[in-house]
Amino acid sequence: MLELESFTHEESWELFLREALITEDELKRLNLEEIGRNIVSKCGGLPLVIQTVGKVNQSKERRREDWEFIGNSKIWDLRIPSATSGYSLLPGLILSYDDLSPILKHYFTYFSLNQKGVPFYKRDCIMNLMAHGLVENANERNMEVGANHHIDDMVGHRLFQLKNPDGLSLQMHDTVHDLATHVAGKEYAHNYVNENTRHLAICKHLSSLDEIGLQRNQVLWTFLCLKPLSENTLDKYINNLKMLRALDLTGGSFTKLLDSICDLLLKHFNLRDTTIKQLPASIGKLQNMLSLLLDGSEIEELPKEIGQLCNLRHLGLENTNQLEFVAEELKNLINLKGELTIENLERVTLINDASEALLQEKKDFESLNLSFGEIIIDEQTSEEEKRKIAEDQEQLLQQLQLPPNLRSLSLIGYCGKKLPIHWVDGCVHLETIKFQSCSWIEKLPSLSKLKGLKTLELCTCLKVKGLPHLPSLQRLEINLCSELSALLEKDEEAEFELNMPALTELKILGCPALVELPDMPILKSLTIEECDELKQLTFMGELEKLKVWNCPKLRTLPSFPDLTHMDILDCEELHALWREDDQPIGFELLKVVRSPNVSFQVDWLLPLTKIRDVMIDGPLCCLHFTTSHIEALQRLKSLELFGVPGPLLPEWLWHLSGLESLAFNRATSSGWYGPWENLKQLNTLAIGRSREVITLDGLFKHSPHSSDQESEEQCSPSEGTHFSVPPKLEWLGFIECSNLKLLPDGLQHLVHLEQLAFAYCSNLKLLPDGLQLLVHLKGLLLENFPELASLPQCLTSLPKLGWARPNPLGPEAVEEPHEQARAKMFIEAHMWEVRVVTTLFSFL
Repeated sequence: MLELESFTHEESWELFLREALITEDELKRLNLEEIGRNIVSKCGGLPLVIQTVGKVNQSKERRREDWEFIGNSKIWDLRIPSATSGYSLLPGLILSYDDLSPILKHYFTYFSLNQKGVPFYKRDCIMNLMAHGLVENANERNMEVGANHHIDDMVGHRLFQLKNPDGLSLQMHDTVHDLATHVAGKEYAHNYVNENTRHLAICKHLSSLDEIGLQRNQVLWTFLCLKPLSENTLDKYINNLKMLRALDLTGGSFTKLLDSICDLLLKHFNLRDTTIKQLPASIGKLQNMLSLLLDGSEIEELPKEIGQLCNLRHLGLENTNQLEFVAEELKNLINLKGELTIENLERVTLINDASEALLQEKKDFESLNLSFGEIIIDEQTSEEEKRKIAEDQEQLLQQLQLPPNLRSLSLIGYCGKKLPIHWVDGCVHLETIKFQSCSWIEKLPSLSKLKGLKTLELCTCLKVKGLPHLPSLQRLEINLCSELSALLEKDEEAEFELNMPALTELKILGCPALVELPDMPILKSLTIEECDELKQLTFMGELEKLKVWNCPKLRTLPSFPDLTHMDILDCEELHALWREDDQPIGFELLKVVRSPNVSFQVDWLLPLTKIRDVMIDGPLCCLHFTTSHIEALQRLKSLELFGVPGPLLPEWLWHLSGLESLAFNRATSSGWYGPWENLKQLNTLAIGRSREVITLDGLFKHSPHSSDQESEEQCSPSEGTHFSVPPKLEWLGFIECSNLKLLPDGLQHLVHLEQLAFAYCSNLKLLPDGLQLLVHLKGLLLENFPELASLPQCLTSLPKLGWARPNPLGPEAVEEPHEQARAKMFIEAHMWEVRVVTTLFSFL
């Protein structure tokens, strides 16, 4: 369960002001401060409640009577026990629910069907809600837009949390889910059915639906199988489902459906990731169907009767590897909209079939993904065969007319050498284009007519040597284009002084022939990786974020005055990060790793008033720090040190009281003693890649006389040594310490520890004693422990341990259904480089 953290009154007050979009001075002027503070005090210091109540206040007029109505509401006095947890429902959340409009209250109760603690997709929610007509103030054409706005309103009320930056995945906090379950009442149910149930979600594996009493119900509208059903489990209950509007059988093991399922009133049918191979011909009877999702299924063909689904708006065909191009079936589906994926285009035998899809008449399509499957071309393939493949695919695309209002286009696996010119002329609204694994394309067509083009992605387009003029482009990503030598094609250099005058974000990965970059006057973010021939960068006056990895010939960098983030890795010839007399002073993040010719200067820290995150591979630990340097370091929130030498950790480390994340990489220190309690805000600590570390006996211990001892003695405890732990440590990891044999005996004092990881510490045979005292421990990761025989018995007594993952060859894991979601906590808290995280957590 997601824990509810607690804020101090002042932290609560500041959060309330931010959420209510009002300043303290304005509250005083309106004579609302006393009422506001009274409301905040009733929130109990819980950020979730403060956020939701703050949003309620934001929606009200800033009048005294409105704020008094909220502060004096009797809802604050309610004590309603939760039916799904041992807690009472929080009055502040009830107040936020009470403030919702009627349509949003419907949404809130419907989302109680989602599994607690598990993210859900906004797109699925929209289709389910449309199936029940739960869309307000939207005409038939814009139902998706209306539903999306309603869900965004819920996010604005802080009743949902965004799980990724693009907002496509959402999650309810556990306590909010408790409230949704409470207000949903008897019409909504998980894993059981009575005669009043209208909406059902199955969240556990069932051998028979008799277990939940489905035979007793005749009025079900929603049936969501969040756990896969086996073959024919649903067949005998079809007569009980005559009123069903939304049916989700994701992941089910069945190859076909009964004809009788097409006698239902279905509007949303989800068959994602099922083993279904064909649909019944009677599918055409589902005239009210709005969405049919077959993504990831084993479907082999679509019946021609699918063209009778005259109201179908969404057809999901992504990752349907057995399905051939369905041109004729698409012809009559004139209401399709949103996104469409067409795969396996290489299987089209008659080129003219492509035009039968009549994509140009699908005016509501916004996104189209076209994919050719892999064609084996090797040394045995003749030049004539290659030419024939290229010509066939070029002719196929010539026949394929694109929807006129398309905003996003993706082309994958295309073997032609050129692209249809009419695509550019007919799709003037395009904003995003992606070409992936189009290995034979030699030149892109002119894209200057696409005035709205904002994003272009090229991946594994091996023959492209340059790009055309892109006047409106804002984001460009190029990956594994081995012959790309310049961003501007040679024949356009004279005509256009600036190739991409509007570009603000640029990523170039794995382009070994790239020699230089053009001028990009308003570029904000630049990422360059594995560009072997790149020797210099041009001046970019507005650049804010710079990441350069594995560019061995890059020698110098110009000074970027607005730079806030610099991340340098494996640049062997780089010897200067900026001009000596022109250091940027706005750094928030500075990382310089495995670039041996860059010599870190301690005075760099002095003007960096905004610095928060530092990762330095070099002699940082050995440098002499003055009081001014230490004051500058105290601004840090995150610090990673490489190659920590000597018998003790550096003295200045214990002055970083605001530090939240600390990592030691390739440390050689033999003594870990120190006043760890000084690191009052530290919540994450990682020690890794340290072959020379044999014992961590001094970790979380303080010897007050250690600074006066000789170096040989500093590794051993002196008189007066006592346990010293960071008071807020929640995440602790030991990674790739292959010679580590002895763990510290102070782990049991980490009373707030929630996540504990041991990975690739192959000489460790035993876990430390005292783990049973870690009463807040939720996750335990044990990877590559060949000597570990079993998990300690004491783990079974930990009240909050959600999952434990041992060495795969070891004993059975202690797992709960949400293992993947809980494992994600490790990744989110981890601070290693991306490649290390990927390796470490790949088995999850």
